[in-house]
Amino acid sequence: RDSGQKAELNLRLGGLYLEDYYANLARAQRTFEERTKAFEQNKKGKAPKFDNTEAMNSLEKARVIYKDLSTRYPNHPRKDEMLYFLAMASLDRGKTTEGMSYFQKLTAEITNARSASRCNRASCPVSGFPMYGLSCVAMICTNSSIRSGDISRLPSSRS
Repeated sequence: RDSGQKAELNLRLGGLYLEDYYANLARAQRTFEERTKAFEQNKKGKAPKFDNTEAMNSLEKARVIYKDLSTRYPNHPRKDEMLYFLAMASLDRGKTTEGMSYFQKLTAEITNARSASRCNRASCPVSGFPMYGLSCVAMICTNSSIRSGDISRLPSSRS
């Protein structure tokens, strides 16, 4: 297989691990809520603890794949996706500094000449900035929140 095909397959694999992360996280939340409800009714035994181990394992696998891809394929046409998902996976893993650095790289990536030419195709529904694919996220990240490292003012990625 050529390197482009390997990169595409690994992008898909990373995406599958992220989907698995969100599915496992939802399952862990449901289980925790069910056990909490049962505990509150019976008040027997220990209070349940939230166990997201499976979800975090999937997230870490996705993060490692995206990190490897961004290093091995620095000029890949879907580099903005690699950086976005790597940033989100890093933030979800609790690696705030790392996640913020990937958002900053994403901002730089889409402001270069190659990406800037793509940005005239649509507007981001959140910010109104021109976008292409995931580029509106990077445009949002050009604000002072991302430069200062203050993610509390950024729009939430999940509702």
